[in-house]
Formats: sequence, structure tokens, C-alpha cells
Amino acid sequence: MKEGWKYEPLGSVGKFKRGGNFKKSDFVDDGMPCVHYGQIHMTFGTSTNQHLSAIPQSIYDKCTKGEKGDLLIAITSEDVEGSCKCTAWTGDYAVALGGHMARFRHNLNPLYVSYFFQSPTFQRAKKEYTHGFKVVEIKPSDIAKITIGYPSPEEQAVIVAKLDTAFARIDTIKHNAKVALEEAHSLFSSEINNCFSDEGLISQSEILQFEKCLVKVKRQPQIKAKYYLKEGKFPIVSQDASIISGYTNEQCMVYHHERPVIIFGDHTRVIKYIDFDFVVGADGTHILSTIERIEPKYFYYYLKSIKLKSLGYARHFKLLKENQIAVPPINIQKAIVNRLDTIECKVNKAISNFEMIEKFCSVLHDSVLKSFFE
Repeated sequence: MKEGWKYEPLGSVGKFKRGGNFKKSDFVDDGMPCVHYGQIHMTFGTSTNQHLSAIPQSIYDKCTKGEKGDLLIAITSEDVEGSCKCTAWTGDYAVALGGHMARFRHNLNPLYVSYFFQSPTFQRAKKEYTHGFKVVEIKPSDIAKITIGYPSPEEQAVIVAKLDTAFARIDTIKHNAKVALEEAHSLFSSEINNCFSDEGLISQSEILQFEKCLVKVKRQPQIKAKYYLKEGKFPIVSQDASIISGYTNEQCMVYHHERPVIIFGDHTRVIKYIDFDFVVGADGTHILSTIERIEPKYFYYYLKSIKLKSLGYARHFKLLKENQIAVPPINIQKAIVNRLDTIECKVNKAISNFEMIEKFCSVLHDSVLKSFFE
């Protein structure tokens, strides 16, 4: 505990009240201001002073309102981490609160309370009260039991100013990494599109129907999760193209190949280049093996180009059969692969860098909050 601070349950420093019951289908273009719990999760940050949606006056009149200084809390989420996501309402007008929300009206600094809800101190405490599996909920009456520590109003304002500055810097770091990632994706998109639409390439190419490019297409059967093993004999590639585990059951459809293959996710539209000797595709994936005169990775990039240009790359694999591919001499295919490999490598580095920075910023975010609230 910090010297000079008061420590009380949230219910002693303010009052909680549940939101109303309007739905997204109640939204109108011209109506009264409202906040939906999905906007708390996806859009709003530590504070906001503007609403995004409106509802009819008749519904607005029956709803709980959030007023300036109130904390608007999402009490329903998909996981424990998202529980109690909140924003301090700093607008000069009242907003109607939707279902799965609660209002916390108090006399503390609004942003101070909002930052407290983000702190490791609060995040640990809330876990005692959250419940549910696919949908996680927390009762306002239980949130009220969590203890908050707070100094004088003047000190609260100083803390908020310092946190605002620290998090603005963190946001700048994340923004710069995101911009670099977007630029890498844009470059790759442009290059791969140019490669497969180049008139010079097409003039030197044999044009083949999609199916004529493949030796074999295998759509994988459903494999029950209980057969997934951490130390299995064969790698399993999931629909999102990640290697999820090994598999040893003899009934499993194992694809043995001498050349690399491409895994195509029928529903996710994700593809992955695989150079293992054996591979198992999870339910809803296709294993594609090309004919000898087509470099497997050339075909992989061809599929990528279809996705980027949105030409026939639909949910169902059968629609791909309508496409044609320009197949140039093997030396030109290899040159294209080398060129795109270099750019894809830059994209992968940008992705890795972004994920590293995002993780670092998350740790830094918690560390900064911990330094002020513990």
C-alpha cells in the first residue's frame, strides 16, 4: 500500500448500474446517442467524448444513461482478458448504454479509474468473479467488491498526465511498426500482382487449366482433436496454416511426397508452402502437388496472386478450377520465385518485428501501470 492513499472497495467510492437492452438492429441514422458494448471492446480506448451510434428516442428514454465522468464497462466478453473492458465517458452529453454494459458513477478522476481497470492489480482481482466459458460475464455487484487505491485529486491528475504521456509514446512505437508491416505487405502485393499479370511472362508461357497443373488433390478428412499429439510422427497443418502437432493414428490420411506441396484451407482461404516428406492436413484443407514442369513454389505464389487480386479465390475450392495459370519455362519460374522469396522474407521479418514490438509494448504497458498502482 502507498503512503497517504485511501483503499476502499469500488462500491464504496461509487455506484454501479446495469445498461439497457437495445441491440444493433435498433440503430438509426438520426436519433439519440448510445454506446454498444461491442464498441467498448473494439473501438474506444481509455476515454472517449463522442458516440458512434444512435437509437430512437422511445428506446433512449428507457435506457440507463452514461454522463460525463462515468466509467462505461463491458461486463460480457469472449474471454477473461476482455472482461471489464471500459472507457471513461468525457462527453458533455448523456449517452444510452446497451445491454452487457454497466455504468460506474464516482467522484474520482475519470481517467484515473479507467487506467486502474487496465492495471495488473485490477486484472488479477477480477478473475475471482468472472464466470462462463464461451461467454464470460461479471456482475456489477462483484466488481464493486474490488479494492481501489487512490491519492488526492491533485495526485490523481498528475498520475493521469504521466500515464497519458507514457502510453502516447508506446502507441507511437506500435504505430510505426504497423506502418512498416503495411508497407511490406503492400510491396509484396504489388510485386506478386505484377509478376503474374506481366504481358512478357504470358507471351512466353503455356496457359494451363488449374486442374492440369496438379498431379493430385486430396481433401483431408476430419481428424478428432483427441488424436492430436505433441510428439507425433507426422506434422498436421491446420486450416489457418499453422503446424499444430503430430499424429500417429494409422487411419490418418498421410500424404507422402517427393516434392514440396501446398496446403490450401478451404474455408479460411489460407495457403502454406510445405517441404516436409510427410504431411497431414486438418479437416477442410487440400493438399496440392504440382506436375513436374511447374515449380511448387511458383504455384504457391500463383495462388497468392489470385487471393490478392480476388479472382476466383472463393470459399469453396472447386471454384479455383475455373482459373488458368501462365506456365513459363522452368528457369523463368525459378527467377520469379527467387524474386518473390526475397520480398516475402521482408514481409516475414516485418511480421516478426511487429509481433515482437506488440508483445514488448504490452509488457511495458502493464509495467507502467503496475508502477503507479502497486
